[in-house]
Amino acid sequence: MARATLAMAARVEIMTTFPSIFVSHGSPMILLENTPARAFLAGFGKELSRPKAILVASAHFESRAPVLSADAKPSMIYDFGGFPRELHEMQYPAPGSPALAARVADLTGAVQTTQWGLDHGTWSVLCHVRPEADVPVVQLSLNRELTARQHYDLAKALTGFKKEGEHWESDQFVLSSAVGHLVELCKPSEYGKGKGKWSFESLPLIPEQFQLKVIEKSEPR
Repeated sequence: MARATLAMAARVEIMTTFPSIFVSHGSPMILLENTPARAFLAGFGKELSRPKAILVASAHFESRAPVLSADAKPSMIYDFGGFPRELHEMQYPAPGSPALAARVADLTGAVQTTQWGLDHGTWSVLCHVRPEADVPVVQLSLNRELTARQHYDLAKALTGFKKEGEHWESDQFVLSSAVGHLVELCKPSEYGKGKGKWSFESLPLIPEQFQLKVIEKSEPR
């Protein structure tokens, strides 16, 4: 299953901190099928006031050095295959923001490019969160040469962050871990005492619905 982690950091005119959102969007079919994830994203978007711009780090945009999309009119990227034609005809005409790209480049040393638009790790989520497509969007690549800790330090460089418990805050952004670092699948033995202690002889144990639990060391986040 294709996965993308989306980190959205929104700037607004007043000194309001927007939440960061980390999304494993699953299949691009979230755009065509009514699912709980789709309903959640649509509802969450309605709870947010309009940000000035959105900075996205998508797992579908990788490079050997930090790269920023700097096109004022980013193109659509259909980075998937084997799906209905309707998905390849989807449009999310949000503008880019060369000014935001330049600012982030100054803070992080990232290279700016007009050769990258909006990949589906971004637009498949924003289609629900901000269907109006009226907020400028800039993408920041994941650097395959960096460790998770180095990515963390790169995020801190964006602007004036202060550590608050297990996350970092400024008057414009909130940065935290992706969902995969916060929760994990429950073990088979945790699905109910009625199942008994599992063993290789009794496998496979496939629950009707896979359950998640908070990773103990990540509980504060």
